[in-house]
Amino acid sequence: MQNLADKHSLDWKKLRELLGASAHLPHKDWARTERASQALATEFLSPGSPGFGSIFQRVLRDGCWEPAAEAALRRSSSAKPWVVLVTGVNGIRKTSSMYQAWFKDVLLEELSTRYPAGEWSRDELPDGTDSFYRQLDYIIATVANQDFRSLYELDDVSLYAELKDSIFTRFRTVAEIWGVALVKAAQQKGMNVMIETSGRDIAMFRYVDHLFPGDEYRKLVLNFGINDLGFAERSVDARMLQEMQKGREALKQSAENPRALIDANAGGPYGSGVLKKVQAESEQVWDSIVQGSADVGKSWYLASLRVNAREDAPWTVCAAGCGDGVCKCFEFAPQN
Repeated sequence: MQNLADKHSLDWKKLRELLGASAHLPHKDWARTERASQALATEFLSPGSPGFGSIFQRVLRDGCWEPAAEAALRRSSSAKPWVVLVTGVNGIRKTSSMYQAWFKDVLLEELSTRYPAGEWSRDELPDGTDSFYRQLDYIIATVANQDFRSLYELDDVSLYAELKDSIFTRFRTVAEIWGVALVKAAQQKGMNVMIETSGRDIAMFRYVDHLFPGDEYRKLVLNFGINDLGFAERSVDARMLQEMQKGREALKQSAENPRALIDANAGGPYGSGVLKKVQAESEQVWDSIVQGSADVGKSWYLASLRVNAREDAPWTVCAAGCGDGVCKCFEFAPQN
């Protein structure tokens, strides 16, 4: 991280002491992770400081921090902000959906179907353009950018996936500590907040309930499914190969531009070989939330979107609650 601070003078010794006291501990003890985050923000720096902005440039930029802050200022005082937990298997364009021009339309259709008594306003619904999207992938790529240098030197895909998974595991608690600092700062500004997870367990539901304990925020869990997992498997493999290529290119300029190592990262550590298990576990958790048997999410709004992937036509997204042939499906814009 020190290579990202530019000319900002920071107390690196103090930072190492603070992280060293917590980095080895399980991240899912959210109260402890939050305490470590508070100490970090108090003793070291905060999301509003120049040093933080320099180090976490991609996290803030690609997470739409500034647009989310501006949207919070424009929001009516009578309208509560949203915290959205986005769940579903990797490689099905969950994140991409949030930034489509039609996202609020499909979300409105789903919520209106599931909660017909609600008075839903499209303009009050969140999307990626008016929310801070806390992307753990970006945070890990930032705090572990020197480890990513070693990762990008690999040519073997299986070894690459294995090493990437180990990096994500080793730096998970450190990344969560920084992530809590970001979420708390966004909360103080009244921003919409989005958090993504595969949803393999209920840990991130507990995360949201811990950090957003009151009723100042509207809570929504948004589950994505796909018609054919094979498309997701091919998608994550293609994404990893593309990331490997970008990583090799980033190595050539990393001495002058270390942020290239961070920008090359294209997602999480899961390869196609584990997606069936991830999907099965995610669907099991989602079913328990819908049925009310899980000890979380009882006061949340629930929404489910179905991704329809095709080889010979644009992918679409539909509100799952409407049933086949009832709801309008929305096409993804062509990918670059």
